[in-house]
Amino acid sequence: MTYNITLYDGSPLTTVEPLESNGVDNQSVPRAILDIDFGPGINAFVVADDVTARFVAGFSFEVLTGPYSGSYVVDGAGSTYDAGSQTTSIPVTTSIVAQPLTIVGVSPGVGGVWKIEGAVNGDCVYYPGAAFTVAGSGAGDGAYFVASSEVSGAYSISAVDSGTSKWTLAGDVTSFFDGGTQFSISSNNPGFGTYTTVSATLVGFDTEIIVVEAIPVTANTLGVASIVPAITRVTVTGSIALGAAGSGTATVPVSVAYPFSSPPTMLTNTAPNTYTIIWHLTGNHASKFVAGCPVIIKDNSEFDNLSSTVLTAVDNGGNTDVTVQFKYPTTPSAPDATGTLTFPLPPLPYGFIQYEVLPVDSSLMLLGRGSPAFNNTITWGQALLENDIHIMENFRTDDGSPPVAPLAGQFWYDQLTPAMQLFAS
Repeated sequence: MTYNITLYDGSPLTTVEPLESNGVDNQSVPRAILDIDFGPGINAFVVADDVTARFVAGFSFEVLTGPYSGSYVVDGAGSTYDAGSQTTSIPVTTSIVAQPLTIVGVSPGVGGVWKIEGAVNGDCVYYPGAAFTVAGSGAGDGAYFVASSEVSGAYSISAVDSGTSKWTLAGDVTSFFDGGTQFSISSNNPGFGTYTTVSATLVGFDTEIIVVEAIPVTANTLGVASIVPAITRVTVTGSIALGAAGSGTATVPVSVAYPFSSPPTMLTNTAPNTYTIIWHLTGNHASKFVAGCPVIIKDNSEFDNLSSTVLTAVDNGGNTDVTVQFKYPTTPSAPDATGTLTFPLPPLPYGFIQYEVLPVDSSLMLLGRGSPAFNNTITWGQALLENDIHIMENFRTDDGSPPVAPLAGQFWYDQLTPAMQLFAS
């Protein structure tokens, strides 16, 4: 919490920023969003720790960065804490809908490709058959369905030439490195930093990338090259108009919570604390699930908020059998058919929650970050000693008035009466 301090001698207020504040202004330290709950009738952000005292009904906060940025208000009876996962679920009054992602390129024509920036799990978000809409690209505006998608990754470095400002990456990754594309070299390489693509050419089995920036002569082949933020190449069914511009935005396919048609089939564990299970979903959705993509099991009798990885998905008489693999600390009991399987997971990263920390006045001189005037006029040792003296004399005043900035419930000594007084409100 942020405190505005009125010094005992009546000097101007001083702002001190303890842990909850970011130490700069009346804003909290950003808190990472761990999950987003899209269960039936539920729209909630999930964060670490028990913060229910802060996120009560009607409390306003902001989500920073990511596709869910915006203003939100806590709904219902407020947030709830789950001791098992040590997380707080924060329900909100409005639907949590991902903001459109930015388009950074296009290859028009039949089986055209949109290059979409942002999600690190874009190949899972834009799954086969998913619907999305493009806006702001001129002739390319309209509705599309996904045929396939591929997200940029971390690429091994096979060679480097500082004389020609050239990085060589393993494999054919030319489709991701258009002119102007920025990428980063990891910190374990002396050439660590951000570079801008001039051209990318396939030479043999590798991709040679000429960059704008100078490459240090000490650079080597350690580490990896990554495009930041990630780019997803989405190939569409049908075609993209030839006049389409490589700009604008693309909507994000919605996450769906699929119910189960029957209890799952437990398989033997494949490694220590690693298990495989077949979930039986109602309806035929096999074509939507991409091997290697994550799913989450929610509100099941045995598993709640269980993250798993898709191995296979097949049609089974009009329903869908999804085989997943997951880690579990103990041997799980046989689960039933309660709960849902959510896919795709929302675009990552989810972002951060931040909120205004309201100021409170106090009769003490609190210590902490964010108070330049305070730290320039009095030492910490002197402040501690003066606070001790004020407490020992019970915040004594000589004229019968309360002490500076009293708090409800604070005792103070009225020397004029004389009497101990209680500040009620």
